[in-house]
Order: sequence, then structure tokens, then C-alpha cells
Amino acid sequence: MRKPLVVGNWKMNTTQQEATILTRSVVDSVSAYAASVEVVLLPPFPWLTDIARLLPGSAVALGAQNMHTESGGAYTGEVSPRMLKGLCRYVLVGQYERRIYSLALYYCHNSQDAEDLSQEAWLRAFRAISTFKGESNFYTWIRRITINCFLNHERAPFARLRSLLSHEDEYPAPVQHSLEHSLHDRMLLQKVGGALGQLTPRQRLIF
Repeated sequence: MRKPLVVGNWKMNTTQQEATILTRSVVDSVSAYAASVEVVLLPPFPWLTDIARLLPGSAVALGAQNMHTESGGAYTGEVSPRMLKGLCRYVLVGQYERRIYSLALYYCHNSQDAEDLSQEAWLRAFRAISTFKGESNFYTWIRRITINCFLNHERAPFARLRSLLSHEDEYPAPVQHSLEHSLHDRMLLQKVGGALGQLTPRQRLIF
């Protein structure tokens, strides 16, 4: 049976000095558990070589946070498998993470909301991974999930309004309700309906 794998992804955190201090602390802490668990550190790219010098002889392995599919080329800011070979034993391949976040930000126009939306989309994708049949590429599938998550959030506040509009002609005669109020309600619904008709196709998407 394979040992459990515990991965510490530092993402965009730590300075060079903080990374060194944290690595030494982790190495000291996990040495007693080396026989029962495998520990991997994923520091930011600038500190990879520094951390690599601290790990020989320890129970901690080194990994990278991402890797491009090409071995080289005009890909600014990317890291190729050839660059990581011999340096890292593990790589966390987040091929679609940035694209899904960018998509979420496009719809949300707010970084915190975009982060929440992308996390929800990945969680739903994980839960539904058994339904992915490979009939489309994976990005198309996770993109559809992300958009549906956004639409579900946006539609919720308007659910009651849509119900009122769809049943406008089904209202029973009001009991002890003045004619003035009844006319006011109907005029209001008509104005709302007219306003909805002037929305762009993208704006109407949330209804």
C-alpha cells in the first residue's frame, strides 16, 4: 500500500528568508513520520534551488507549482519540463487554473468573487468527474461548469420576480384591495417587463 502523500503548496507566499526558515522547520517536524507519510514542498519558483539545497538527506521531497506542456518556446513566465528535470521530483500541474479564474473574473468583475466562483466550479467538477466522458476537451467541460455556477448565483435574486411575471394574468381578484393598488401593481409589472425586453442578450442570460 502506498504511503499517504502530503503536499504543501506555498503558492505566492514567503520571501527567500521565510522560505528557508519554513523549510528547515518542516524538515525537523516530519522526520519522525518518514516511515508512514511522504511529504512534498512546493515553494514559489524563485526559491526552488534554495530549497533544493536544504532537502538532501531529509524525508521531504521537492516539487514545482506548475509546468508548461512544451519543452521550450516563446512562453513568457512559463517553466518547461526540461528546466525542472533533475531539480524536482513532483509537479503540480494546474493547466486550467488561471484560465478558469480569468473566466470567473470576466463574469464577476471582482477578484474575491472570481476566486470564490472558480473554487466552487472546481469543487463541482471534482464531485462530477465520473460524468466526464471525454466527448469534449476538459477545458470545455470545466468552463461550462463555471458559467453555470455564475448563472445560478445571478439568477437566485430574480427567481421570485420571474415567477410574478410569468403568472401576471393568473392573479385572483384581490379581496378588500383597492382598484388603485391593483392598477399600480399591474402597471409596475408591465414596466418591469418592458425593461427586461430592452436588456442585451448577455444581460438577459441571468434571467
